Amino acid sequence: MSGEVIGLVIDKLISNGAKDVTVSPAITKKGRPANLITVICDASTVNGLIDILVSETGTLGVRVRASNRYVVPRILVSVPVVIHGKSFTVRCKIAKDNDTVKHFKVESEDIKSVSESLDISFKDAVDLISPKIKERLHLK
Repeated sequence: MSGEVIGLVIDKLISNGAKDVTVSPAITKKGRPANLITVICDASTVNGLIDILVSETGTLGVRVRASNRYVVPRILVSVPVVIHGKSFTVRCKIAKDNDTVKHFKVESEDIKSVSESLDISFKDAVDLISPKIKERLHLK
């Protein structure tokens, strides 16, 4: 499959309920190169996602495995920040232990929005946003 097809498949899987999609290069029997597509989803979306994999990739088989997931308890907060004189509100997932913030993660779509608005790289936006969030959350 071409990279364009792989990108399309990822987008379709995500928009149809996949929680995450990973594509890994692989070598299969007889030395054939392949792409291993791994999809994380809820049981309720399995059949629809299998249909997408079969129709879009031409695969002749899909393996399905069940697994458990531990989700770190978190809250989602919106934090106002000012960067280069412009105001933004960014969403952050915060993991707490009692009342102590253990760590946070800024939503990537919000980082992307800031980077585009300021015409800076995604990495530079992260470097500018993170200290502001730490300050607002009273973190060291």
